[in-house]
Amino acid sequence: MKKALTPVYALLSSMLFSLAVSSQEQDSVRNYPIDEVIISGKRIEMNPIDVGRSVSIFKEEEIKNLPYNNIGELLSFQEGINIIGSFQNPGALQRIYMRGTNSNQALILVDGIRITDPASVENALDLSELSLLNIKRIEIVRGSHSTYYGSSAIGGVINIYTRKKADPGFNIDAGLKTGSFGKGTSEFNQDLFINYTFNNGIYFNGEIFNSSMHGLDAVIDTSVNTSEFNKDRDDFQKRDMAGKIGFKNSRWDVYFAYKNSNQTADLDDGAFRNDNNYTHESKRNTVSYGLMYNINENFNVNFYGGYNHIARTAIDDSSIIDQIQVDGQGLVDIYDQTYIMNNYKGSINNNEIQVNYKGKTVNAFIGGKIYKETMTDSFYLYSNSAWGVYESAENLDTLNLNYVNKSIFAHVDINGGIINSNFKNFSLALGSRYNHHNSYGNNFCYEINPSFKISKNSIIYFSFATGFNSPSLYRLYYPDKYYASSISRGNPDLEPETSESWEFGLKQKFADIMVFYVSYFNTRIKNSIEYVYLWDGSIPIDSLGSDFMRDDHRGDTYLNLGTQFIRGVEFSIRTRLSDKFHVRGNFTLFSGELKYDPSEIDITHTSGNHVQLFNSGKFVNSKLEKAGLVRRSNTANITFSYQPVKSLTLSALLRYVGPRVDVFYDSNLGPWGAQGSLNIDDYTLMDLSARLQLADSFYLLMHLENIFDTRYSEIAGYTTRGRGVSLTVRYTY
Repeated sequence: MKKALTPVYALLSSMLFSLAVSSQEQDSVRNYPIDEVIISGKRIEMNPIDVGRSVSIFKEEEIKNLPYNNIGELLSFQEGINIIGSFQNPGALQRIYMRGTNSNQALILVDGIRITDPASVENALDLSELSLLNIKRIEIVRGSHSTYYGSSAIGGVINIYTRKKADPGFNIDAGLKTGSFGKGTSEFNQDLFINYTFNNGIYFNGEIFNSSMHGLDAVIDTSVNTSEFNKDRDDFQKRDMAGKIGFKNSRWDVYFAYKNSNQTADLDDGAFRNDNNYTHESKRNTVSYGLMYNINENFNVNFYGGYNHIARTAIDDSSIIDQIQVDGQGLVDIYDQTYIMNNYKGSINNNEIQVNYKGKTVNAFIGGKIYKETMTDSFYLYSNSAWGVYESAENLDTLNLNYVNKSIFAHVDINGGIINSNFKNFSLALGSRYNHHNSYGNNFCYEINPSFKISKNSIIYFSFATGFNSPSLYRLYYPDKYYASSISRGNPDLEPETSESWEFGLKQKFADIMVFYVSYFNTRIKNSIEYVYLWDGSIPIDSLGSDFMRDDHRGDTYLNLGTQFIRGVEFSIRTRLSDKFHVRGNFTLFSGELKYDPSEIDITHTSGNHVQLFNSGKFVNSKLEKAGLVRRSNTANITFSYQPVKSLTLSALLRYVGPRVDVFYDSNLGPWGAQGSLNIDDYTLMDLSARLQLADSFYLLMHLENIFDTRYSEIAGYTTRGRGVSLTVRYTY
């Protein structure tokens, strides 16, 4: 099948260069004007064609008509973004990589509030948490934006805005989706949104989303021994509930909102290792609030904030009987004699105020932010083996692990017309942020962003921006120590990862029939935080682990070590070939490497011991370079939409994902092993969909996924979805 699709990709690549397409997957029945959206990535309302950065927008009507289950799937089709896990079995961990940066270097915001997982090692969000519940608009802002948004905004920012008031009276939006994504699988999703808006601007919203999926076996079975565990189905359950009360008119916008998310996924022991007794439950409660006041036509004040708490529980329960196949005996009931439970909890508290000025030649804002994170976790193990009963427990509650970020920021966007009308096509944006972290102290970032309008519908731009990513609580403070040393896994002396990024781009619009964006970016990330093993510095490296009577290990920890280099090209284009035929698409090409220098090692923290990189198994005793970026790949997407009659829209989507490098644990790397590398093949997928508008408020959406049933991998050892079909019924009143 892969060979058969190679000509398809060749055609795809050719059309991407010669035609046009955009960063969105599906047309709705409406033909949206290309320049309708007026929100930008600079926290100031502007037409995207006038913004000197790479920005993509999804509006409510487009989002509702997409055949995907969550935000991760939607983002997978956008230029500059790799989502790993979005097309594996439902409930699989989903990580985002924007412009080649790490998964914790992209910022996710919901109504201005950061959504992350402070109880995780990296402090990176699992995107499977985010359904398409209650979404008004999604804004993708690529590139470094720490100046505007703070920590983690090195690769880009995903802004998610939820719905507020609607037309006066009752408003209802309800949908049902059912289908299958492989042999023996099923999915059934339901969602209901109810709004009542008074004539005076007061409104009430309530929404519920429920999903039940009977899935694939999440891991690939390579066993040849008949006494291995039987393959099982790994299911996924999810329920989101949200409510909002608010008031909005021409001067005021005030709201208070609450959201509860609860999901449970079956897990396995890891790549190629099945386990039908392992589950992971995640619960998140979010409170958010906001107050926006328009003082006059030039000034407004925004205040918004929120609190969210996440609790995750992972249980491997041996009290559940496994059945294995034993030669000559058929199925035999056994259990593995162990019970393991991990609990992880974290919270985020975010409050921010911003004053905006909008004039004819100057737009500006200034603001401040207080941001706090907490985390804790607990562990319990029970084992009943031939050696007897063993129990172990630990809890971090008494450590009160937390950090606080305080920052002030400012931005100004100046049009050259302020000097002379001859310079009105030139604009200059300047921004800065001063940040104080209670662990590592102060840091500063800034941005310079000139742009020039060649014509009304054409702009070229350049930007230089610095960014930062604060260390996670786990990496700062996790207290575990190896018995042979006093070095803790957490390193309270960690500094933030810092970046320098520059970008050059062109945006061009041709009337209402075509628009394209192209950009080149280059990013350097210093102080990369690496997980390392430590080994006795008094023993030569080639002798480590050679004497089983001697323990050479000195623990593991995190260090600021290494510099990451990333460069790439993004292209996005869409065209209306006729009133009935639209083509949209994008591609991304990039490369990168990591470089290490032993002079960067904090020998105070390592006590002079040998440092071994877990990501490659190499010892940092000389300058090193690691080519390539793990789990990132070049991508291309193209969508054809045809509307033979007003009520029917037919779409075909081609998606190409290039080869990538994955990792696995290789016991041959160093005394204890480390991460080895392996190559994952490229693949091409094709989807088809049909949207039928039966009435003004009622439509059907049929989606055929992976129609050639292509076998492919996102992560080595894990399955991906096969040929699937789904039907969505939606009613809006």
